[in-house]
Formats: sequence, structure tokens, C-alpha cells
Amino acid sequence: MENRKHANASFGVEDDERYTTVDEKKRRRMVSNRESARRSRMKRERHTKDLNDQVMRFMNDRKEIVQKINEVGQRHGAIEAENRILRVQREELSKRLESAEIVASYVVGTSTYGVDVPQDPWFRPWQPPLQSPPITTSAGFLKF
Repeated sequence: MENRKHANASFGVEDDERYTTVDEKKRRRMVSNRESARRSRMKRERHTKDLNDQVMRFMNDRKEIVQKINEVGQRHGAIEAENRILRVQREELSKRLESAEIVASYVVGTSTYGVDVPQDPWFRPWQPPLQSPPITTSAGFLKF
């Protein structure tokens, strides 16, 4: 019986140490799991914040792009209107030129009656001037 008590007594000491070791491992694992969960939450919060910042940046970029598209659309409309006006003016000038050529051919045809055609280029619209002025554009004409 003493052997049994001794065996139980020694078993109890080892058992206590083993439980202490197991409890200590459990406690360390719990602390480690809590720390890992805390890091995971912080990482998720940081990721969510980054995504929200990215959404805001994209929304701002979209607003800027829409604004630029509207500005370009307005400029396009203005240029289209100007082009329509220029086409009408071109047609009018073409008709005037045709009329001037008819008159000029009549005047040249009747020059035997003593009518001279002036040498001024304004009186000869069917012929280009001897020297053309250079064509220039403004610097902001094609600016986007």
C-alpha cells in the first residue's frame, strides 16, 4: 500500500507539472491567438481604409474627367458652329467670285471699246494676290 501511495504521490507531482505545462501552453497559445486576431483586425481596418481612400480618389478623378469632357464638348460645339458659319461664308464668297468672274469676262470682252481692267488685286478676285500673308493661329486654339 505504501508503494501505491508513493506511486500516487509521485504520479500527482508529475501530473501537476504536466498540467502546469499544458496550462502554460494553453495560456501562451491564447495570448498568441489574441495578438494574431488583433493584428488581423488592424490589417483589415487598414485595408478597408486604403480601399475607401482609393474609392474617393477614383471618384475625384471621375469628376475631373467628366468636367474635361464637358469642356471639350462645349469647345467642340463652338468650333462646329464656327465651321458652319465659315462654310456659309465660303459659299457666299464662291458665288460672289463666280459673279465677279462673269463681270470680268464681260469687261475683258468689251475692252475693245476702250475699257481697261484695273491692275489692283481687288478688281481681279479670280487671281490670287502676288504675295499671300502668312496664316497664323492662336496658341490656345487647340489647348485641351
